[in-house]
Amino acid sequence: MSESKPPGGPSDGAPARRCAASGEDASDSSVAIALVAFAESDDEIEKVLDQLDSLKSQVTGIYLVANNPHRPLTSFARRVMVLHPERNIGYAAGANLAARQALEDGHERLLLMNIDVHLLDDDLIKRLSEPFRLHSDCAFVSPTIVYWSDTKRIWYRGGRLFVPAWITSHPGIGQPVCNTGTASRTDFFSGCCVLVDLPTFTELGGYCEELFMYYEEADLAFRARSIGKYAYHVDLALVAHSKQGRQFDALEAYQHARNSRFLLLAHEVGLARIVGRTIQYAVAPLQLRRCGSPFAAFSYLRGLLGARNAQLDNMIALRTNAQRH
Repeated sequence: MSESKPPGGPSDGAPARRCAASGEDASDSSVAIALVAFAESDDEIEKVLDQLDSLKSQVTGIYLVANNPHRPLTSFARRVMVLHPERNIGYAAGANLAARQALEDGHERLLLMNIDVHLLDDDLIKRLSEPFRLHSDCAFVSPTIVYWSDTKRIWYRGGRLFVPAWITSHPGIGQPVCNTGTASRTDFFSGCCVLVDLPTFTELGGYCEELFMYYEEADLAFRARSIGKYAYHVDLALVAHSKQGRQFDALEAYQHARNSRFLLLAHEVGLARIVGRTIQYAVAPLQLRRCGSPFAAFSYLRGLLGARNAQLDNMIALRTNAQRH
C-alpha cells in the first residue's frame, strides 16, 4: 500500500505554541487541533474557530489545512497556523500534513475535527484524554457523536469493521443517546472528531493517502492492531455532526465503493479475498439504495468495479457548489 507524502506548501500564522507550564497535566498540555478545509465558507470556518476558543486552555496550537489552492484562507492566519498544500490532496493527506507539522512543533496528541462539527462540551479534550491514561494500548479516541441539530440521536457510537469484506457500520445510528460514560475498544474511530497519539500515528505512516477520503480511519485502526494499539470510544455525546441522513452524493458513493474494494485488495489474500469480494457484490443493492441520484448510483458502481473515475474533479465541483447553496 502506497503512503506517499503529500506536497507541503508554505504556512501562514504565528508558530503554534507549546507551553507546558509547571504543574500542568502533560497529557493535555501538548494537544493541538487540526481542521482540513476545502469547500467550507469563511463563515463556517469562523464559527468552528469561535467554538474552539472554549478549548484554548487545553490546547497549544491550531492548524488549518487550506486544501483548495484557490482559497488560501490567509485571513485566518491571525487565529491559527494555515498550511498550504499545492493542490487538493484529499482529506487523508491533509490530515497527515497537519499531523507532521504538529509533531514537528512538539505536540504529542492531535485532535482531528471536521469543520461542520458543533462542540457540545467544553471538557472535550479532557474527556478524550482519559482513555490514554487508563489504557496503555490506546492510540485513538472518539466520543459519541450526535446529529445536528437533533442532538438526541446518535450518529456515531463506536464502529464495526466487517472483514474480509471491508464494510463498515455505525451500530446504534439514529437511536436515542444513552451516555454511559464508559470507554471501550472499537473497530475504528471517527475522523469527524478523534484525539490521536501522534507518535503512533507517525509510526503507522498516518492515513493511507490513496484513499483520498473515507475508510481511512478503518484502515489505520486495523493497521494499528499489528503494533498492539487500538481505537477507543468514550460513550459521551460531546460533539454534534451536521450530516443530513445517510444518503450518498456522487463523490461519497464513488469513494465508499472504491475504497472498500481498495482495502480488501490491500489486506486480504486467497480465499479471504474471494469471500470478501462476493460479500461486497451481495450487499451492493443495499448500498445503491443510499445513493441520492442516478449519477451517484453510477459512481458507486464504477468504484465497486474498480474503474478509475475520470469525473472525480467534476464530482468534487458539484459537491462544492451544493455546499455553497
